[in-house]
Amino acid sequence: MTSTTGAPRKAVLWVLVGLVAMSCLYSLNRGPYRAWDGIDGRDLNVFYTASQAWFYGSNPYDSQNLYELFVGAGGNVAPGASVNPPTTFVLLAPWAVLPWPMAVVVSIFLNVLLAAASVATVMSLAHLRVSEPRGLLFLAFAFALASFHTSIAWGQLTIAATALVVASLWGTVHDRPILSGVSIALAIALKPQMGLIFLLLLLARRQSKAVFAAVAALGIIATVAAARLAIAAVDWLPTLASNLAQFTQGGVATILSRRLPTR
Repeated sequence: MTSTTGAPRKAVLWVLVGLVAMSCLYSLNRGPYRAWDGIDGRDLNVFYTASQAWFYGSNPYDSQNLYELFVGAGGNVAPGASVNPPTTFVLLAPWAVLPWPMAVVVSIFLNVLLAAASVATVMSLAHLRVSEPRGLLFLAFAFALASFHTSIAWGQLTIAATALVVASLWGTVHDRPILSGVSIALAIALKPQMGLIFLLLLLARRQSKAVFAAVAALGIIATVAAARLAIAAVDWLPTLASNLAQFTQGGVATILSRRLPTR
């Protein structure tokens, strides 16, 4: 009787394993493989040049400045307008000082690694195992998520912010309020529109230690970000306001299609 019922289960597991394998191949093609095709003209070069500008004390929101930095780094496509908060550049500065070809490789590798870590952590929180059909089915759908593929291919910060949010949730579940709060602070520094929602969740759940850790960590990051620009006497607020106005009035397509003439 056991062998009779075990055979169909094994067949289902093998089908799901095949589905996971196909999903992984699809993900690799849609994510890392596409990242090598035209990466110069996507979001990554904006983060790279703006963080580099912040680090060296120039305006991280001046498109001409970013273009010159990118050309100097070996790029040949003008970055789009920079609209990230200065806190983003604090976190990305160690990566932005790398040579551009190496920065691309590191970005792709980290995005793939953080995507896998996010999926593994979510499975742990949901008590899903790869030895069970539901765990394999979850993996197949997770690896097929278009948001992961786009983030890797375009060099976006979505996966990093997602990994930090997931880490915060893990810290909350396992009673690690400092980890939870600092993770949310880092997520807010990278992508405020994502991280702030989960900070409000911590407030709603009255996780006072986590909220305090988040506010303290974010305060330190913001102070460093503002201090660097102040020391360099960079008049960045008007440029940021202009970029944000273009972003909200013209939409994402206008910002991404904006290019400076090559010289």
